[in-house]
Amino acid sequence: LHRLLISITEAAQMLGISPRHLWSLTSPRGPIPCVRLGRRVLYSVHDLRNFLRSAKGQLHRKSPPERGHDDEEQAVVRITAEAAGGAKRGHDDEDA
Repeated sequence: LHRLLISITEAAQMLGISPRHLWSLTSPRGPIPCVRLGRRVLYSVHDLRNFLRSAKGQLHRKSPPERGHDDEEQAVVRITAEAAGGAKRGHDDEDA
């Protein structure tokens, strides 16, 4: 049985970023949708994969990947850097 939703900590680990950084990329601040169940913030594995595909597509349209880095990692770095420019800071809402 595969889980449909994962915690912010698990999602951040999956993307290789901090939970705080993931929070800055979470809708409505950023492009990654989440599911709120009470106080819990959860992420769909499907949505995270779609985000990576989208980020990877943007990477290929903007510039070639840097040497020594995986395409998806570069895409996350680029998208997260762009989203962080307009993100609100200081919110520590993890899976309570």
